[in-house]
Order: sequence, then C-alpha cells, then structure tokens
Amino acid sequence: GKLNSQSIHKWPSDSEYLKRYCEIRDYEDVYYSVSIFSGTDRVATDSGATSKVVWADADICPPEAFRLPPSIVVQTSPAHPATQVCEERDRTGKPCTGHFHVLWELDRAYPAQEVEQVARRVSYAHYDEGCDRGWTLTKILRVPGTSNTKHNPPFLIPEPEYSGVTYTLEEIENAYSDIDLETIVRNVEGDAPEPVDDHRLGELEELLAVHHLDNLYLLKPGAGESWSERQYRLELELFRLGLTDQEVFSLALNSASNKYNHENAGELTQTGVEIPRRRDPDGVTWREVQKARREYETEVVIPQSSDANT
Repeated sequence: GKLNSQSIHKWPSDSEYLKRYCEIRDYEDVYYSVSIFSGTDRVATDSGATSKVVWADADICPPEAFRLPPSIVVQTSPAHPATQVCEERDRTGKPCTGHFHVLWELDRAYPAQEVEQVARRVSYAHYDEGCDRGWTLTKILRVPGTSNTKHNPPFLIPEPEYSGVTYTLEEIENAYSDIDLETIVRNVEGDAPEPVDDHRLGELEELLAVHHLDNLYLLKPGAGESWSERQYRLELELFRLGLTDQEVFSLALNSASNKYNHENAGELTQTGVEIPRRRDPDGVTWREVQKARREYETEVVIPQSSDANT
C-alpha cells in the first residue's frame, strides 16, 4: 500500500539518528529514498537532487542477470513456491528465487535527474526478466534489517551483500547504451495495449501522489467542468513524467474523469447532457491517449543551464 507516514531529515548530519530509527522499527515496513533532495519535498522536478547510486527494483530478476555486477544486493522477499501467487513470475514465466533490490555505487554524487535516466535504461533492459520499472528518482527502497509485512510471518530483510565495487555513471550508461528510450516510450499506434497489472498500477498511482496529481486522477469533474479537458490534462501530465503509452493508457482507463468508463454512463457532461455507454471504451480511451501523446511531442523543451544543480 501507500506510505502512512514520511519523515524528512538532513544528510549526513542525521545519519546516526536515522540508523537508530531503523533499528527500533525493525518490525515495520521502512523505506529510504535513493536520492537526496535540495528541499523538503521528494519530487522528480528537483533539479538540485543528487544520488550516489544507480538503483533497480529487481523483483525476481536475478542479481547476476544484470550487465554489471551490483555493488549492493538486498533480498526483500523469499522465493515464491509454485503454489503461491507471484505476479512477476506469472507475468514473465520466470522462476521466483526471491525478490531483490540492487544498487551500483557511484564514485561520487551525480545530479539525480541524470542518474534517473541510467536507472531507467536498466529497468527497461531487464523488464522481461522480472525487473520492475521503478526508475524514477523519487523511488523508495526497503531498509535492510527491517520487515516486509506483506508476508505472514513478516520477512526480515537480511543485511545486504556488498561487493565494494564502485562505478562511474558513464560506465553504467555505456553498458546500457543500446537501450533506446525514445523507441520504448513511444508505442506504434494501433490496437489498445494490455493494461499493466494491478501491482504496477498501484506503483503508478503512488507516483501520481508523489507528483501531486492524485486529485486530478481520483476526483470526478464538478458541476459545469469538462470531463474531456480534465482527462486530457491528466494524460499530458503523465507523458511529461516520462511514462510509456501503456502506462498512460492504464491510468487513463482507471481515472475518475474517464467519461468512456461504463461506470460513468449516465453522469452529466459540462453542458448537462447524459454521458452515453460506449461500445468500445478501451479503444476510445486509447485513441485519446495517442492524441495527447502527439501534442506532448510538439511541446518545446527548454534545456536547463549547466549550473542548475549548484
């Protein structure tokens, strides 16, 4: 589920306090941020955020499957036997030998927005092997020595395996230089894709909350407000976050302002007309998503100055 509390601290001055905090909450789900932010908000738009690791929520992708050996490997869940549900195993057809978080320690702190793009390449390169697409710089990962309470009994996360190997950001980027993000982000127009699974949908919804887009996603238009304009605005914001066509489509399907959803049939439009029941709600939603993508692609992106992170 979503976080029920969040605490912001200074790094590294509060490191001893944070260590003690984690020790006394070893029976709870405790997470840390992969980035250090310049302010008190954990947002992807923070151009002053830094990170000293490239991260991957590997899930069931074996740590040895990555192109460079991780510096840090953390097992976050035990292996799922064939008799137990494992969404990643069911999606990939791969065996579940456990769930993992992996990190590559960097030689220094880099702008988190640059590190994020490398983490994104890693996540897409190994998606078919079970790796999660948790590449955003706002990603949170489980703290070793605390618990994963999704399991009964809770799974105590062991101490990490630490190799001591460090990398430059360029070394990791070069190892994944063949991963074409532009091609991945854009899907060829045609039939609507399969929506993402419930696990990934939950992660995307958490991402919306981080970027303060949850109200736009969860609330229906008020009286006299346009359903189409609200939905279109949401879709554009999702593309600006760097989500794929499939991910935007999945959120658009579940958005409260999707007038094509059968659940909204009978609601009143901005002009007071009843919304009809659509014969092909998925297809109509997909075409609207494609329209929003084309508009997003025409936007002018203004590059940040080279001293934006000072």
